[in-house]
Amino acid sequence: MKVLSRRYVIAAAVAMLVGTIGQARADTVVYATISANGASNSTFGFLDLTTGQFTASANLSILSVSLTSGADGTVYSGGFDGNLYTIGAGGTVTRFGSVTAPINGGIQEGFFGLADTGSNGLYGLNLNNIAEVDHISADGNSLSSLGSMTNLVGTSSGSLAFGPDGALYLTASSLTGVEELFRVNTTTGVATAVGTGLQGTNAGLALVSAGGTLYGIDAVDLSGSGPLGIYTINTTTGVATATGADVTGLPIGYTLDSAATLPEPSPLIMALTSIAVGSGVLWNRRRKAQPFAE
Repeated sequence: MKVLSRRYVIAAAVAMLVGTIGQARADTVVYATISANGASNSTFGFLDLTTGQFTASANLSILSVSLTSGADGTVYSGGFDGNLYTIGAGGTVTRFGSVTAPINGGIQEGFFGLADTGSNGLYGLNLNNIAEVDHISADGNSLSSLGSMTNLVGTSSGSLAFGPDGALYLTASSLTGVEELFRVNTTTGVATAVGTGLQGTNAGLALVSAGGTLYGIDAVDLSGSGPLGIYTINTTTGVATATGADVTGLPIGYTLDSAATLPEPSPLIMALTSIAVGSGVLWNRRRKAQPFAE
C-alpha cells in the first residue's frame, strides 16, 4: 500500500487544476463585460469562446464600453463617461491617467475600442461624429489623433483590437450601413476595408484575439430576442464565420459590451494558485503527525 502525505495530494490536485485552466485560457477564454440596456454600470467576467459560456466575476462601478489587457496583466477599460480606468482584483475600478475621449458634436462618449501597445501606450477608437483612432500615452495623461476616418462618418458602434498578425483592426459600420472589418494604419490613422463586409453579424461586433485567431462577438442583438453569435474572422478576406456557439449565461436583457485577451500569465490562474497554496500551508500547520493511506 502506497502512503502519501496529504500535502502531496493537494499539490498534485492544484497542478492539474492550474494546468487545465491554463490550456483553456490560451485557447478560448477571454475577459468580457456585459450590461443591461440603460444601465449605469457593467458586470465583469470571463467568456469561453468555444462554449459561449459567460461567467460573472464582479460588478463594476462604471459602464464599460471597451476593454484591453497588457502583457503585464493590467486590464484597461474605457468608460461611457469618456474616462479611462484599470480593473483590479474583485472588480476594483481606478481612474487611469487624465485623458478623456474627445468631444465632437457636443456629445461626450467613451472610447468604444481600446488596444494596448505595451510601452508605447494605448490606441483608442473615438466614434463621436467622425470616427478616429487616438494614441494615448503610456501614463494615460496625453492624447493625439492619428487622423479622421472620413469613410466611417456617422458610425455609432465599433471595436478595436490587434490581430494575431500584429496588425490593428477595427469593426464599424461604413457609410453604406454595412458592418465591416478595417485594417488601421497606426501612423496615418487610415482605415482600409478588408473584404466587403462581415455578413451575418450584428452592428457592434466586439473584436478579440485568442489562440492565434481573431474573433468577433455580437455585442448587440438588433432583433431584440435572438442569440449573440461568436465568429472567427479571416483577416485576409474579412469574412466572419460562425463558430456555432452563442453567448450564454447572461441575465435576461443583458448584452455584451466588450472583450479582451487574457494575458500570460493569467491573473485568474495566479489567483487560483495563490488560494490553493495558501490552503495547503494552512492545512500543513494543522495536520496530524501521521500520513494517510491512498
